[in-house]
Amino acid sequence: MPHPDIAEFFKEPNAHYIYGAETLATTLRELIPEYEELEAEAEAFDEEPRTLADIVAAENERFDKIWYVRSLIGIEKEERGEESPPPPDIVTGRDTNMRRVIAKYGAENVGPWDHWHWGYIHGELSALRWVLGEDWGFLDT
Repeated sequence: MPHPDIAEFFKEPNAHYIYGAETLATTLRELIPEYEELEAEAEAFDEEPRTLADIVAAENERFDKIWYVRSLIGIEKEERGEESPPPPDIVTGRDTNMRRVIAKYGAENVGPWDHWHWGYIHGELSALRWVLGEDWGFLDT
């Protein structure tokens, strides 16, 4: 029975005061004939959440891939004369890291992509960073 202070809210014939998960499950089985079937369906979609390590690894992968394509864009702008080349030590570091990204993910997996995929990978990075506590739309690389 509910506490006397709130008992008036449970006067209807179909109102149930339930305390505890097992009591709720028992009551639902009594009230809803297809409850066990629905429960089994819901359990089929029960997934374990990703670990923090999984989320950080996915964020790092998106960071690497976006940085790689942004580097390609920078190189193209340098070649067209739209931007000045960076100092030699920056070029060496960029080239070394671009080779690292290719070696880690494979040349076929690091872009460049069409506009849709370019937007999609940015959306993935934004969502992963949001889960990690950053503001939406934080896309710095």
